[in-house]
This record gives sequence, structure tokens and C-alpha cells, in this order.
Amino acid sequence: MAKKQRCEIELHHNGKPQAISFSAAISDPHLCDLLMSEFAPLGLASHEKRELSRRDREQLCRFRNLESHDVKKHATKFLKAVSKIRAGSEVVISASDVGAYVCLAAIYSGNLPDHITLSFKLKDIPVKLFPKELVHTDMPHNVDINVYSEEDSWINRFQTICELPAHMEAKSRRRVRAAA
Repeated sequence: MAKKQRCEIELHHNGKPQAISFSAAISDPHLCDLLMSEFAPLGLASHEKRELSRRDREQLCRFRNLESHDVKKHATKFLKAVSKIRAGSEVVISASDVGAYVCLAAIYSGNLPDHITLSFKLKDIPVKLFPKELVHTDMPHNVDINVYSEEDSWINRFQTICELPAHMEAKSRRRVRAAA
């Protein structure tokens, strides 16, 4: 059974903040999803494997079990809001957790408007788990992404999952910055 989690994406442009809120469906992980063998494909370093608690595995499962159609639906809503912004504007977009995945889905959808400059600040996300089926195009020329985590974030202990996956690297043109 899926739980609903409230998510928010904040847009700042022309001194005006705007929030886009939505509820994301998050599936409860099955016990078999939490076994260490399920995390082998992530290529975690030995010290990261030792640090991987049950709570951390549950967090990772939340991202692994996100339904792509749900993320796409929210990305479409986000894209509609962004497309209404006046041409030539500079927009700073902040999101974390599932909201950050929605932003990534919008960026790599091929539908992001090019009449504005977009700077994304995406916090506390395991980028390596971003689904390949949501990457449709190269990163647009008008986009800059800063992926970072708070000092006390659970994700800081797992730098391997903060790396860009191969299906995004070629499309990022090295404009994605990961800040520790």
C-alpha cells in the first residue's frame, strides 16, 4: 500500500516566491527489498556498506520504489507553472526529496521552456537512483543544477549514491555540481 507524502518545489523569480505542492505516492518497502543483497548494484564502498542501517535502506527504497508515472505527472504540473513565467526571467528553484526527483524529471523531459534561465538547488537526493526511463534528452542550455546535502543529512555518509548515474552523465554536459 502506498503512503502519500506532501512535497513542495519552491520557485523564486523577480523577488516573488511561489510554491508548487503535491502529494507523492510512496510505496512501503517489502522486507526482501531491505536485504543488503538488494543494494549490491549501487556499488557502495566497503565503509558505506558498514554504515548502511535499516533506516538508510528504507530511505533508499523510497526513491527506488517511486512510480515513474507519478513523477512524470508532477513534473508536467511543474512544467506548466514554469512555462507561465515571463520570458527573460531568472528563476531559482529549490527542492528536496521527491520534489527534487520531479525537478530532474522535468529537466530531462525535453519539455522545459527555453525562454527563461533556471537554476536548480536540489537537496538530499540519491541522484544515482534516478530512473533511466525518465531521462529523455540532454540537459537544456538554460539550466544549471546544484545538488547538495545538509551537513547533518543521512545521505552524506553515502557519496556513491550521490554520483551521477551513467544514463545522466552523457546528457549533463558536466553542468551538474555536487556539493558536499
